[in-house]
Parts: sequence; C-alpha cells; structure tokens
Amino acid sequence: MKGYTVTCVGTAEAAIETIKQTTVDLVLTDIKMPGMSGVELLKWVREYNRTLPVVMTTGFPTLDTAIEALKLGAFDYLTKPFHLEEIAEKIKRALVNRQLEEENCSFPSSFPCMKSPRSSRPPISLPNSTTRSSTFP
Repeated sequence: MKGYTVTCVGTAEAAIETIKQTTVDLVLTDIKMPGMSGVELLKWVREYNRTLPVVMTTGFPTLDTAIEALKLGAFDYLTKPFHLEEIAEKIKRALVNRQLEEENCSFPSSFPCMKSPRSSRPPISLPNSTTRSSTFP
C-alpha cells in the first residue's frame, strides 16, 4: 500500500500487543485465525479505542458473520478474493472517517471517545502469518 507503514502479525493476540505498544491507525484482520478470532479482536479494539477502524476480511463469507461484524463496529467487511484497488479504497475511507470522528471528539458536546495515545502517519496492523514492518513510499 503506497504511503502507509504496514505492520503484519501472526495472531490476534500479537495484534493486541502491537496496538498497545505502537501507533496503529487501522486494523485489517481476517475473521478466522488461529487462537482468538477476528471478531474477538474487533470486540477488544472497540473497548480499547472506539475510533480505531477495523476492516474485516473472510474467505468464508456468510450473512451472519457480516451482520455480526458490522453490528460490533467493523468499518467494513470484505470477502476474499478481493482486488487491491478495492481494499485500498476501503482503507482510505476508513482513515478519513477516523479523522472525522477524532475531530468530532475534540468538541465538548460530542460522544465519548477514546483517542489513541500517539499519533503519526497511518500505520496499519495486519494479522497475518508473519511479523514484519515495511514502509511503502
């Protein structure tokens, strides 16, 4: 993804540690993973930081999982296989939406928000099979 720093981790548990220890502006996760599921990760993220967007992906789409993910606060839900342009657009929209939510949180009358402890250019945490960090120009 051009313009983003991407951090990949192998499990939802590793994603949680990454989110706690670094600045993460978006979480892209699969629903089915070893150990904690992507839905459980989504629930944790919603408790930890309501403005942190989570985009869910799955290779086993069902209407029930899509509805559950969206009801729990997922920004979007993608079925595999997907095109890179499609996911790039959803990531861009999620980050713009997050920025707007955080701006709304700065107003005293707005809904209660939890801001990320740090802010920088948009890194993305991707639960995957390895842990690595890359910067794309």
